Amino acid sequence: MRILVVSDTHGNFKNFKQAVENDRSVDVIIHCGDSRGELEEMKMYYPDKAFIAVKGNCDLGSMLPNDEIRVFENKKLFITHGHLYNVKMALYPICCK
Repeated sequence: MRILVVSDTHGNFKNFKQAVENDRSVDVIIHCGDSRGELEEMKMYYPDKAFIAVKGNCDLGSMLPNDEIRVFENKKLFITHGHLYNVKMALYPICCK
């Protein structure tokens, strides 16, 4: 299973799409926040891909979750934008989640 992780696309559909085009074998696309509508458009272009997304600090009014835990091939992933865990200050708050 191949997973592509992106974040902070801020409406830049072209770059987001290019990231997927660079490796079409990706099965799952994880967006870690700060998308501006391009996520829904990407789902239309790639209906065969699984998408997971969380809310970033610029996703005001979004109904996406702040974080999510998923398991892929017995590996647990904690998916978040990080702004609610003070990642700019230190990694300890997020490492101990």
